[in-house]
Amino acid sequence: MADNIQDDELFPNSIQIDPEVVMKTCGSRLMVRLSRHEAIAVKAMDDFKRDWAAIGGKPFYGCTGGDGHNLASLGLPESLPDRTYDFMRYTEYYFAIDEANQPRGASQTDSLVELEAEEVQKINDAMMEILPGEYTSASNVTNWKSAERQMLAEISMSLVERDRKRAYAFLKATQRYHNFNNLRKDFSTYTWDQWCRRRWEDGDSYAFLASIPYFCGLDLTQKDFDETLMPIAWPGMMCTLLTNDLYSFDPEVHTEFLGDNFFNAVWYWMKALDITVTEAKAVLFGKIKGWETKFLDAKTEFLASHPDAPLDFRKYLAYVECMVAGNWFWHGTNPPRYALWMNFAESGRRMVVINDPAKYDPDTAKCGTFIEIEPTKGGTTKAHGAVISSVKADDAPADDPTTYSAALGDGTAKGTAANATVNGPTTSGAATNGATTNGAAATPNGTVNSAASKGNTHSAHSQEIVLAPIEYLRSMPSKGVRTVMINALDVWCSVPPSSLVRVENVISALHDASLMFDDIEDRSPMRRGLPSTHAAFGVSQTINSANFLYALALSQAIELPNPKSIHVFSEELQTMHIGQAADLEWTHSRHCPTVEEYKIMVQNKTGGLFRMLAGLLCSEGQAVLISKKDLLGLMTMLGEYFQVRDDYINLCSSEYHSQKGFCEDLDEGKFSLPLIHLLTHTKRRHLLESLLCECAYHGNGMTLAMKQLVYKEMENSGSLDFTKRHLVELESMILRQIAALEQQAGAKNYVLRLVFDKLRVE
Repeated sequence: MADNIQDDELFPNSIQIDPEVVMKTCGSRLMVRLSRHEAIAVKAMDDFKRDWAAIGGKPFYGCTGGDGHNLASLGLPESLPDRTYDFMRYTEYYFAIDEANQPRGASQTDSLVELEAEEVQKINDAMMEILPGEYTSASNVTNWKSAERQMLAEISMSLVERDRKRAYAFLKATQRYHNFNNLRKDFSTYTWDQWCRRRWEDGDSYAFLASIPYFCGLDLTQKDFDETLMPIAWPGMMCTLLTNDLYSFDPEVHTEFLGDNFFNAVWYWMKALDITVTEAKAVLFGKIKGWETKFLDAKTEFLASHPDAPLDFRKYLAYVECMVAGNWFWHGTNPPRYALWMNFAESGRRMVVINDPAKYDPDTAKCGTFIEIEPTKGGTTKAHGAVISSVKADDAPADDPTTYSAALGDGTAKGTAANATVNGPTTSGAATNGATTNGAAATPNGTVNSAASKGNTHSAHSQEIVLAPIEYLRSMPSKGVRTVMINALDVWCSVPPSSLVRVENVISALHDASLMFDDIEDRSPMRRGLPSTHAAFGVSQTINSANFLYALALSQAIELPNPKSIHVFSEELQTMHIGQAADLEWTHSRHCPTVEEYKIMVQNKTGGLFRMLAGLLCSEGQAVLISKKDLLGLMTMLGEYFQVRDDYINLCSSEYHSQKGFCEDLDEGKFSLPLIHLLTHTKRRHLLESLLCECAYHGNGMTLAMKQLVYKEMENSGSLDFTKRHLVELESMILRQIAALEQQAGAKNYVLRLVFDKLRVE
């Protein structure tokens, strides 16, 4: 099969660049291709820069190449014509964020800590990571951040509308990076292998590789991607990451330098071997060539041993090669993004951290040129001595016939050109979707610092005890819906950063407490595929920690500037408990409610937290653009949708079954919407009620056979179809309400549309 595949089958959208030109430009043996649809990419690049400037973003060079060809057209030349525009916009977005970024490495602090207003502002600054331009008020910062989120959400929605299934596979992959702990750590004792593994995660490599199926329209299962293709592709991605480090070192060391723990492969080898910048770049070049060889060997071996591999497998590996080679080639063309880094420093577009860059000589500069290093015994220094002992024999530079000087091209043999990029839609300092705080009750050193603890002394051990169940719960996988919802509603409310942090703290604390209480009250042994909190820490300790979260939520709510906020907090908290009381009563008494009674319960129990969020944001907002009444109505509908959706996927989702068990709601004895419909429409109600009573009496839940019987009855009685229809009706109502609110605000809320679209049940 392999011999019969022609280039026009693999590469219908691109042309190959002369290999001799490639070798002279960057030294790669891989195939470099250029998109036939570069004009589309150029238009997208121009449109994005215009839109970016319109929201107050800093000027940036982005994908522009030194030879006129842009990175998107070289890095993913087989992007489909109807997806090239969005690929370029997505790539430009992350370039813009990276170039607007302040020097990275500031510690991010857990929130829900009792702080003065200016300290809360500092937390918010670290949370947002970027503050482009000069700002005179918190509202300007918030407005810009909301606009920036809107841009990303608009691009993401465009992907989803074109190809929902592939889009969410890609967007899910990008979330891996945001979930990755990107705080800078001490790398001084890392072996080269450890350093590369860290770089792989830090560079968002998985998302890079996951972008290919979407933008090139390939049909690959998750298993195909993870188990078959990823092991072949990842050496190529390491080649790309290290290429970035090779070319970006000079600009970064002058404009984003973080001291001894600078996270760049050139710096690693400077420390490890006590060598100059130029010498370290030569070492790194050998490493890059080594990864290139590993990728080519793995690709060749797979294709030879799998002659009948699907065409899309072959396309994927070919496009990975194009991505790796195109990225390297683009670096070698001296793109303005980094070729003009001296201009950035001189114009103040980036912060100059060390002395005059014009005096920098890479042939003589060592670690001590950039930081003061205290000599240690043996002539080494603290900056690199710890690493030297960990360098293994196989970490030596790889032998390769291509020299470092030749690969960099004319005029750059000494590493003075310093052209670099972070390839594609990833950056080490990429903006997160809003607040990174999670409402944690502990400061980084593990102590509690809240209003509840003022004037009191607590042993560190006691604090660890009360925090342990909370930290355990927060270590579980999470959809993060409420955090994104805060960002979405802030588009309409413009809440000052300090208040926004506190509102998120309140909602996060109450949400986590409710999960603890729900699992206890429902006697649920599992949550998100792990033992529930009370199963791990006991019922009493879990209740105590949940109550502790309530106290911390209150301590944050009373600090909100608007006195109306505490009333919103109190009123909706009561409403939530009233709704929960009805749910518990029905379960205890085995009384089956009507559908209308169920809806009221859900609107109170689940809708209450959504309404509290909206009410707090409206109270604290500086420029609320929409009707509060209409917004609260939307939140009530969202709460109902959220709960009914949960009822439905509990019964129908294989992923949910793998995490919590098959039809777990039936074990809990809860009257979900499908069960209520079943009991009021089945001819076998007496049998089903007897099953429920027996399970409640013995307290052991249903056997698998019992669940299968109930599930079959739901199918026969149309209960699952009824629930799905109700979700579709709610979806239409919610979208109409969003559209009405958008009309009031005068613009679409793409962040809200995206977060709701993610909740939709297929």
